[in-house]
Amino acid sequence: MSRPKKATVDYFPHFVKHGKTMFIIENKYGNNGYAFWFKLLELLGQTENHFLDCNNSAQWEYLLSYTKIEDAIALQMLDLLASLGAIDGDLWKHKNIWSEKLIKNLEDVYSRREVVLYTKDDIRALCQQLYPLKGITVSINPHIILKDSKLKETKVKDIKVSYAEFVNMTEKEYNTLIEKLGKELTENKIEDLNLWKGSKGKKTSSDYMTILSWVRKDKKDPKPGQGGGKKEWNPFPDIPLDPSYAKEAANK
Repeated sequence: MSRPKKATVDYFPHFVKHGKTMFIIENKYGNNGYAFWFKLLELLGQTENHFLDCNNSAQWEYLLSYTKIEDAIALQMLDLLASLGAIDGDLWKHKNIWSEKLIKNLEDVYSRREVVLYTKDDIRALCQQLYPLKGITVSINPHIILKDSKLKETKVKDIKVSYAEFVNMTEKEYNTLIEKLGKELTENKIEDLNLWKGSKGKKTSSDYMTILSWVRKDKKDPKPGQGGGKKEWNPFPDIPLDPSYAKEAANK
């Protein structure tokens, strides 16, 4: 079986001289503006097909956490970026972030891959299917229909969202973890998995199932001081166990 072609990148050009976008956003928001713009580009780069659907509450919360910017300020910055043409203004009206300039900067990368990225019209069509938009007429790109029928076959529950740099799962899977484990433990496990995958270069077939298996393993291990002195299970033994995690395990 051939290796699937990815529609993400590990880097993008970061030019030493900046244009009007950086000048204006940095002048208005200081270092927060500078950091927000480049962190946004990083997040777009690592996201499949390089667009963010901010209608998805988990995706929006992750963007705020990743950029460390408050909700209202992030909206202001994105409105400014849209007015400057740094991100597409038409898509941003419907809470989707996509940058034609970024895509053009990545043309050399994708010229060497057999991957057809979503176009602006493809993204609009996908959004119309997921969140019906009034007054929008969409012409779907033929390669979507004929090549792999992505828009026809895609269902909301099957779309994976980035909950950390290396952790992806569907919104349904994430909500199931919250229901089973609680929000605090779920976020801790996502952070653990993200650190493990990032530091070890590991891959999983399902981040959701990996987290569930880790929790099950935790419950099978004895509490500290019981079961013949067994040590607490650490998913990445090269990294010291976080004290808060140890306390949580002791209280199970």
